[in-house]
Amino acid sequence: MASSTSSDLKLELMTTGEKSGQWGTITNTNLQILEQATSGYLPLDVASSDVALALSNFTTSNGKNLYYKLTGTLAANRTVTMPDSAERVFIVEDATVRSASHYTLTVKTVSGTGVVMPVGSKMVLYSDGTNISSGPITKGFNTVTSAYTAISGDQILANTTGGAITITLPTSPSTGDEVSITDARGTFATNNLTINRNGQPIESVAANDILMTNGQFVDLVYVDATRGWAFRNTKDRGYTTVTANVTGIAGDQILANTTGGAFTVTLPASPTVGDEVTITDARGTFATNNLTIGRNGEPIESVAANDILITNGQSVNLVYVDGTRGWAYKGLKTRGYTTVTANVTVIPGDQILANTTGGVFTVTLPASPAVGDEVVIVDARGTFATNNLTVARNSQPINTGTSDLTLSTNGQAITLVYVDATRGWAFKTNTA
Repeated sequence: MASSTSSDLKLELMTTGEKSGQWGTITNTNLQILEQATSGYLPLDVASSDVALALSNFTTSNGKNLYYKLTGTLAANRTVTMPDSAERVFIVEDATVRSASHYTLTVKTVSGTGVVMPVGSKMVLYSDGTNISSGPITKGFNTVTSAYTAISGDQILANTTGGAITITLPTSPSTGDEVSITDARGTFATNNLTINRNGQPIESVAANDILMTNGQFVDLVYVDATRGWAFRNTKDRGYTTVTANVTGIAGDQILANTTGGAFTVTLPASPTVGDEVTITDARGTFATNNLTIGRNGEPIESVAANDILITNGQSVNLVYVDGTRGWAYKGLKTRGYTTVTANVTVIPGDQILANTTGGVFTVTLPASPAVGDEVVIVDARGTFATNNLTVARNSQPINTGTSDLTLSTNGQAITLVYVDATRGWAFKTNTA
């Protein structure tokens, strides 16, 4: 009976009594093939053409190596093929230069499907004899300076110094596919990065996303056709300085500079539970030029009204809860102090330095307060005895009373905390 061939590595399988005098040579060749499959390393230049690997019978051949290092500057999309009908496990390293044309590199079987390699990646691949699939991946980084269509596994360093660019997410994604994008030069605020959804939702919304925060990093994972691409992290962002009206997106950390005048930061459209936005007074000018937070159709602390930040040095962190409460303040509104010389309506967390040297005026407490809301009022010039400061209760009791409060002691400072609809605002501290 003649020798037969093993299905995967094409070893020569001898039958008893044949190949007299050749067993040593044939066995040595088989051992060499096994050595190649367990430790063989082969650089392959794919710069100018595709490469078809071979699994030759009864001998070593280039398709039997364990590790392939693909090299060269690609002049077109390139494909490396493994023969059909053989089960193989092997490793492929992308050491090619893709160039500004973003050429692709695919490893597949001759007749079946395969994988498109992320730039700079190392992949454990396996063939079931029909198709090639991916196992563990060690990802590289791909610097992009112009429009680019990503593939699953890409780690993109997006350099927008030359202008705004668009990264298009992969076509026909599978559950678990990932793409990460990093601001390579801290220029997203000046030249935005658009994430094109490529027909799939992003966080359940049928709209592209725009990254506009310097230093921003996002990691997207594909969930399903309903949610589409989801942010695996809270969008890891740097800070972006804003000097005019802007609509934020979930994860924004905004340094609002109102030195040139008051403006509005509009909260994200169609927020999802857990979305966050941070706003900080960049120049300590909110008292002079207020910052309006546009609610964009959602409540802010259960109230269907915009919020206004009027305290110098103020910082707020908003988190989206649900359609009823809407955007909630995550922790106390971190504020500095604002000097007030005329009538004003305050909001929870305000710390007011009330200067009545020019005459009496009124500080009106917040509308629709929530349990635990606080307001601090301090006599800034020691003039409350001469020019009283009225604290208007704004329909809520003050220490169960239904009258406004008059502060008439020089140097007085009070902290009011909201308890409930019966007691209303209670003194947490009162120096009078």
